[in-house]
Amino acid sequence: MATLQKVQIFPALGIARLGNSPEWYLGPELPFPAPPVPPPGGAYKDDRCHINRQAQRFRLWGFFSDGTNRELTLADGTITWTLHLVNAKPTAHAGEPSIDDGLQTFDMPGNVASFVGSYNSGSIPLGDAEMDGEGRLIVRGGFGKSANPTDPNSVLGYFWDTPGWYDDVSDGPITDQIEYGGQTITATGGAWVICPPPHYAPGTYSITTLYDTIRQLALTAGQLPALGLPSFATDIYPILKRAEDIAG
Repeated sequence: MATLQKVQIFPALGIARLGNSPEWYLGPELPFPAPPVPPPGGAYKDDRCHINRQAQRFRLWGFFSDGTNRELTLADGTITWTLHLVNAKPTAHAGEPSIDDGLQTFDMPGNVASFVGSYNSGSIPLGDAEMDGEGRLIVRGGFGKSANPTDPNSVLGYFWDTPGWYDDVSDGPITDQIEYGGQTITATGGAWVICPPPHYAPGTYSITTLYDTIRQLALTAGQLPALGLPSFATDIYPILKRAEDIAG
């Protein structure tokens, strides 16, 4: 019988986009060129024309000794997720702490938790998350709010030079473990979730993707090995196709 050798969280880097509506939908789960799955009814906004939040669903994947791999769910054993959403932007200003509510744990279906930090005596919701009935983790970001609690009339300058102001953009690490076959196995490498602004053209891909940008940074920093010969199918065609789609 094959034994479980390693578990990983997919995606390793997830995107949970902000929106000013309490309603939400699951974001894309397959890479380009798979078309993004639209929300139920094809609506990216609620009845008040507020933007629905794009949630990210994380799954636990198992790799077995016989070379097979598959998703692991609660049918395989107890799953425990931890998530820590933080807005560290205020630390760019002397004496200002991160907006941080600490980490939350999810170990039962239906577990729901909100992340509400504080800033200048105000409560700042950074997002929320839940474990679904299969043991997957669904993360939702904030509501696209920014303000200056102590001086509402202050003028915003460069986005990084805004003492006194906050926003509810956040990001943070995800870890997971499963009780399987009498042992506790922790996911290798963990994962990370980013809660950025909305994608205002959901059906259109940028010519240069976030993955492209992050990979190039890692290559430049020597954190990834140098690339070999490029593949037309995976390295060149996607750029041409995305450019064609935007132009069309």
